[in-house]
Amino acid sequence: MKKRFETALSFLISILILLLFLAVFFSTRTPDTESSLAIYNIGSIILIVLLILLILFAFYVLMSSNTKGLSIFVAIISSIVFLTLSKEFIRIISILILDYDLIGRSDGIFAYFATYRYLFTALIVLYFLHITNFISLVKYNKNLDVEKEVEEKDVQNDIKITRKHDGRK
Repeated sequence: MKKRFETALSFLISILILLLFLAVFFSTRTPDTESSLAIYNIGSIILIVLLILLILFAFYVLMSSNTKGLSIFVAIISSIVFLTLSKEFIRIISILILDYDLIGRSDGIFAYFATYRYLFTALIVLYFLHITNFISLVKYNKNLDVEKEVEEKDVQNDIKITRKHDGRK
């Protein structure tokens, strides 16, 4: 059975992580505060979609009956990253919807940079895991196509052989 949905989710998660890195990079490099805020909001929406896809990927892979070992590992790491980023997720949702920060910032500059260090480290690890999983699933799907093609040729050859023995053309 082809794993198209799982492959598409891995690819989409990888692309969203790259877009999130670009949004953070451009929001810190933009001198204009209005455009920086707009890019920050776009990055926030990307993070929300990313976290929803992470939990969807983890549930889909862990509940599926025919998953590979690497996909299970990536699903477990994705759920751990989801738990790690859930505080930021709640903060972003509360700022975007309620226009109020429910969690608040931790005191001290070290806590501020430590949060982002964990966030970006988790996202970098997750990016490479999902790219590896995507490549593995693409190879798996190609092997399934080749096996199915060989199986169809064998069935067609068997039909031709039985027709020759029966006297049919």
